[in-house]
Amino acid sequence: MDHTCTCPGPESCVPPANASGNRCDEPGGRDNATLGVFTAYSAVAPEAFQPGFVRTQIAMGRYTFLLKLQNYNGTPNDREVIVSFFVSSGVEGVQTSDGGDLPPPTFDGGDVWTVDPLSLLSGVSANGRDCLVDATPCAPKYSDGQAYVVDGLLVAHIDAPLRIGLTMGTFHMDVKGGVMVARLTRSGASFSLAGDYGGRLQIGDLLRGLAFFRAPVGPGFLCPGVPLFDNLKGKLCEHLDLRGQQAEDGRELPCDALSTSLSFDAYPAQLGHVWQPQPEVHPCTNVPDAAAYRCP
Repeated sequence: MDHTCTCPGPESCVPPANASGNRCDEPGGRDNATLGVFTAYSAVAPEAFQPGFVRTQIAMGRYTFLLKLQNYNGTPNDREVIVSFFVSSGVEGVQTSDGGDLPPPTFDGGDVWTVDPLSLLSGVSANGRDCLVDATPCAPKYSDGQAYVVDGLLVAHIDAPLRIGLTMGTFHMDVKGGVMVARLTRSGASFSLAGDYGGRLQIGDLLRGLAFFRAPVGPGFLCPGVPLFDNLKGKLCEHLDLRGQQAEDGRELPCDALSTSLSFDAYPAQLGHVWQPQPEVHPCTNVPDAAAYRCP
């Protein structure tokens, strides 16, 4: 992410005073500081911090992320393609399922997924529209018109609002400086993808996003002052390893973001109706001090 291979190379920002002990990049210089944090808390809330739970929910059709590839010439090399990103809150039918069982997706190209309006330029005004019938209201908000394919690898730069539904709530991660690298494999008349998506999680955005989790004990959410929130904040602040903006790398500025990296497999699918379960209001309304979402 920062064009620096930390250990033996230097860090691209000034680490916190209480920085975690091992700050070396993963093999190949891969940045993924959130892995250490999530591993530490996986025993506390497995459904929130173990990737197996996320995979299971996607396999059940509860939610997913959708990628649209356009202007691709179908060869191993294409200098300019378009890649767009959409959030989905579940397969078609989830709108009326009331939390019950859904026919699981088959990942064979016939699955139709709802589209969250936060992924669209038209926003909530597109609610209820069918992207299969009319693509006009379904123009993507997040896309890269200068993505490319080199030796069969698709490369795209896309910031994305990741929303992961869990039993504890919805995990919000707004990824900045997002980079996707994925192998394209022909799948019938379409293509499948296997690769990685990485980016930067600015600490303020991440802490506000964690607050959408319900507290394991008590009726409230993980707001500042709740012991688990404060504990998580301390751990996240110890692991800061990047600047929130790539342009600030290597300028000896304090680290204020965490790197994250997600591996994924993607199969042909279709965009369906625009649907948002319900508008989300931040649950921590009684936190007037913005410092609660900043590291000391």
